[in-house]
Amino acid sequence: MARLISYLRMSTTEQLKGFSLERQRKLIADFASRNGLSLDESHSIEDIGRSSFSDDAEQRQLARFFTDLDAGKFSPGDVFALENIDRLTRRGPIDAILKVNAIISKGLKLAIISNNEQKIIEDVNDVFTIINLSIDAARSHGESKNKS
Repeated sequence: MARLISYLRMSTTEQLKGFSLERQRKLIADFASRNGLSLDESHSIEDIGRSSFSDDAEQRQLARFFTDLDAGKFSPGDVFALENIDRLTRRGPIDAILKVNAIISKGLKLAIISNNEQKIIEDVNDVFTIINLSIDAARSHGESKNKS
């Protein structure tokens, strides 16, 4: 059975007072249930108080995921799930596409799950996927750039 690797991120610990973490957990749990995926807490990755606009080293757990990915610790067909592309990066379209490609090229699927839509990305060679990822990543980059 394919595993679901969830990635939850918030820029500030102050956000723990709200519902961001619970919302992200619920979206991913519901997705796993609907799609027959094993949701193992040992594969839940959280970067709390870590910006995805700054250096990748700030997202320590995500950096560890990519190290594990390169080491072959995940199986083809496993699903890396997150709420929006801005959880993965706010450093712009190129960074987003490179990270998505790193995940997909190892045989994993990328699930982007929000209240409005669910996308499972298995191929970054599709022009519509690249355009949609680029638009979303550019928007989140612009938001963060304006805030900083």
